[in-house]
Amino acid sequence: MRDEQLYKQGLDTGSKIYGKDGYLGLVRRVERYDRDLADYLVENAFGQVLTRPGLDLKTRMLCNVAALSALGIETLLKSYIRGAFNVGASETEITEVLVQMHLYVGWPRCLNAFTVLEEVMEERRK
Repeated sequence: MRDEQLYKQGLDTGSKIYGKDGYLGLVRRVERYDRDLADYLVENAFGQVLTRPGLDLKTRMLCNVAALSALGIETLLKSYIRGAFNVGASETEITEVLVQMHLYVGWPRCLNAFTVLEEVMEERRK
């Protein structure tokens, strides 16, 4: 059963990160496979976890950029780098996160992450 307050909070948070159309597109893609999973994504990830007190949204997005670069998940990394920019992260902050990660995940994943950052920066310039 959907918690409407958490769902609305999740929609608001997701829209800040991805823009309203981008976020609703993500939710609709998940809904095609499973409505309950889409509701859980909105309520839990975006309505609860990303809105917890203690860290602002920009810091949380930078943490996600670090984690996704470490995992080498380039498609999501691109999306989260875009989102980090949307909530106020600078190119310098994202760059420093990626530089920091090379100590822990190695050069190949670090260089892949920088390639993704370059792609996002090119998109932003257009």
